[in-house]
Amino acid sequence: MSLLFLLGWILVGTVASALLIRYWDTVRDWLNTTAADFVGRYLGYDARSRMQQAIVIVDRFMGKVRQRTTLMTLTPDGTALDEVEVETLYHEHEIDQALLHELSNRRKIQQRFEYKGDM
Repeated sequence: MSLLFLLGWILVGTVASALLIRYWDTVRDWLNTTAADFVGRYLGYDARSRMQQAIVIVDRFMGKVRQRTTLMTLTPDGTALDEVEVETLYHEHEIDQALLHELSNRRKIQQRFEYKGDM
């Protein structure tokens, strides 16, 4: 019973995290306007200011979560994988929509590079 209960909470946390990552911009805007106005009206300006500082901290963290990816590449001899973590400089809305559509359909984009020059 307790294992099933724990797995249920893990599932709820996973779904809530995925939704928060997906809709963070909307949630952040609502927190900075409607919720901040409510807090400012009933708890004062200092409480509103501290709330907005907390939102900024969470927003920075969410930005890092959304802009990080891991690339797996095959070594030249084909025996192992190299794993590289990459941070993008662009937000999702700044990337070409055709590229995002292709990525969502295929779940990966493969691109090959060859070096042709003197070594």
